[in-house]
Amino acid sequence: EGKRLVADVQGVGDLYTDPQVLSVDYRFGDGDLGPRGMALFFKTFRHCDLSDRLGIPIFPLSRNERKHQAKYSDDESTLS
Repeated sequence: EGKRLVADVQGVGDLYTDPQVLSVDYRFGDGDLGPRGMALFFKTFRHCDLSDRLGIPIFPLSRNERKHQAKYSDDESTLS
């Protein structure tokens, strides 16, 4: 639990392509940015109803991370 993260999923309709998997041991190629990539993902991630439906847990953020995330609170292009 907490060792892998699927990010940057693309696709059309119900066809999803080109997912990028991030892991703690960099096992998924050049695009696997490891724990740093996971941290960068959560820096702008906003938990929402879709997150709940997908079963994504609430990730505890530090005060500085919450402050940074507040910059994106009105930006609808930052989706979870």
